[in-house]
Amino acid sequence: MAAKGPNEWTLNREIASDLTLPPQFLTKILRTLTGAGILLSQRGKAGGFRLARTANAITLLDVVDPFDHMSERRSCLLGQSVCNHEAACPVHAEWIESQDTMLRILETRTIADISAAARPGGFPRRQPPHIRTSSPRRSAASGAGPART
Repeated sequence: MAAKGPNEWTLNREIASDLTLPPQFLTKILRTLTGAGILLSQRGKAGGFRLARTANAITLLDVVDPFDHMSERRSCLLGQSVCNHEAACPVHAEWIESQDTMLRILETRTIADISAAARPGGFPRRQPPHIRTSSPRRSAASGAGPART
């Protein structure tokens, strides 16, 4: 949508096809983003979805927060009910630092940044790394364990 003109509408099925997502699943995402003021929607033949503001005015946090509420969350990585500077878990300082770093990235990067980095047809989807289905093992008869690689 960011690559289109500011007044151009995109159909749900076009977005679903581009992202290879089921249309019903995408509809839920688009409704949430519309409710959060990120998108506008219009029914009818000339309708669809478009950005509610310019792409450089929408941060990644604007897009992520309606789903994950990252700006509000300060949970303990280890699941402690109380985890703060006075009663910190063993990874408290590192976890807070990583959360702050992620929030800074999401607050400063925009949809325009992402759109500018995209190649025609969207971001290339990475193929999963080749997974070896079997590892070399020594014979069970030899009494040796798995070979180290």
